[in-house]
Amino acid sequence: MYSFFGACRVVGANEVEWLTYVLNPVKVTLVIFNLYQLLK
Repeated sequence: MYSFFGACRVVGANEVEWLTYVLNPVKVTLVIFNLYQLLK
Protein backbone atom coordinates (compact mmCIF):
# COMPACT_ATOMS: atom_id res chain seq x y z
CA MET A 1 0.00 0.00 0.00
CA TYR A 2 2.95 2.31 0.47
CA SER A 3 3.43 2.55 -3.28
CA PHE A 4 -0.23 3.56 -3.73
CA PHE A 5 0.08 6.40 -1.23
CA GLY A 6 3.45 7.40 -2.65
CA ALA A 7 2.03 7.50 -6.17
CA CYS A 8 -0.90 9.63 -4.99
CA ARG A 9 1.51 12.14 -3.48
CA VAL A 10 3.55 12.27 -6.68
CA VAL A 11 0.53 13.08 -8.86
CA GLY A 12 -1.10 15.27 -6.20
CA ALA A 13 -4.19 13.11 -5.67
CA ASN A 14 -6.05 12.91 -2.37
CA GLU A 15 -5.82 9.28 -1.24
CA VAL A 16 -8.99 9.32 0.86
CA GLU A 17 -11.13 10.92 -1.84
CA TRP A 18 -9.86 8.46 -4.45
CA LEU A 19 -10.49 5.41 -2.27
CA THR A 20 -13.96 6.70 -1.37
CA TYR A 21 -14.76 7.20 -5.07
CA VAL A 22 -13.61 3.68 -5.92
CA LEU A 23 -15.09 1.80 -2.95
CA ASN A 24 -18.54 3.43 -2.69
CA PRO A 25 -19.95 1.60 -5.76
CA VAL A 26 -18.69 -1.69 -4.27
CA LYS A 27 -20.53 -0.94 -1.04
CA VAL A 28 -23.76 -0.13 -2.90
CA THR A 29 -23.44 -3.31 -4.98
CA LEU A 30 -23.03 -5.43 -1.84
CA VAL A 31 -26.12 -3.87 -0.26
CA ILE A 32 -28.18 -4.57 -3.38
CA PHE A 33 -26.86 -8.13 -3.54
CA ASN A 34 -27.75 -8.73 0.13
CA LEU A 35 -31.27 -7.39 -0.41
CA TYR A 36 -31.65 -9.66 -3.42
CA GLN A 37 -30.56 -12.66 -1.34
CA LEU A 38 -33.11 -11.80 1.37
CA LEU A 39 -35.95 -11.53 -1.14
CA LYS A 40 -35.02 -14.69 -2.99
